[in-house]
Amino acid sequence: MSIPWLAGIPIRYRALIWPSNDETILAGIWDREGTSILDGLILHWFAFTRNTKRTVVYLADTRPQGEEPIVLSPVEKELEFAADRIALVGSNEFSSAEWVESDEALKLRLHSLDGSLVRESSISVKAAYGDLRVFGPKVFIAISSGPTNAPEGSMTPDQLRLGSDPNDMDTSSPLFADQILEWDTTSCVFRRIKIPDPLYHGAEYTFPVEHQVALAGLVEDGDGREQLALTCFNADDQVQNQSVLRSFSPGGSSQERAIQGMSVGLEGNTKPSNVIVHSFDRIAMFNRTFFSEEMPVCPPSSSFQLVERDLPLYFSRPD
Repeated sequence: MSIPWLAGIPIRYRALIWPSNDETILAGIWDREGTSILDGLILHWFAFTRNTKRTVVYLADTRPQGEEPIVLSPVEKELEFAADRIALVGSNEFSSAEWVESDEALKLRLHSLDGSLVRESSISVKAAYGDLRVFGPKVFIAISSGPTNAPEGSMTPDQLRLGSDPNDMDTSSPLFADQILEWDTTSCVFRRIKIPDPLYHGAEYTFPVEHQVALAGLVEDGDGREQLALTCFNADDQVQNQSVLRSFSPGGSSQERAIQGMSVGLEGNTKPSNVIVHSFDRIAMFNRTFFSEEMPVCPPSSSFQLVERDLPLYFSRPD
């Protein structure tokens, strides 16, 4: 089957530029930054942790037609704290996450596109990892419930931890992301989704269907060899509703697992596509319905499935 966009050839092209004479851009000094893309909007932010803590947010709309460059313009109001993560929520709002070390708490906020605060909530957690992931009005982030006896191979990489300094990390109480925190931006209700078994992962996941999680990480095949895979389970803490873990691997190597192989593509539109992207040394595209289908067990493990060529999966290997 031929899918033209798998070749990596740009379909549209517009130059994206910073505003001229912008003080933040000209200074070129900030402590962390990030980008979020959704529904044709591009948001980029810079956080400052020294002196006065603040976050400057820039926004651009790529939807208007034309060939002239698109300018990333600063939003009206700076955030009066140093954000750890920011992500767009639909076409009219964005969410921010701030790790408060002194309180071991995570603050999640919802903002309008001009930077104004809409609402906020706080929750006590031992650690938070990875980026904010948004599905509809809900925001998700991987968290730790506390010290664990899980094997060292299940530890979540320290560089993914919010507020972390790799040179000043307390390793006496091992932590790993054993839960996914859900925050409903409408009701401000929190829910913790337990990751059923210890798994080495990079806090990269998606939801193939409602109440089902596909998490990228490392699993062992029937012969005890590590494989990069998407591991699927129900987002339900009730034992009677919990599913048996099923892991699907395109056969990727784990030799460079620290820097690749744990990525799941973010949705670029609030209307979900039929494709889930898993990237490693190649890019694998799964049909979304694939994860809920009944599969024969192969190789001889009840939880691991090596993806064969006749399944709804496509590969693209970068040149």
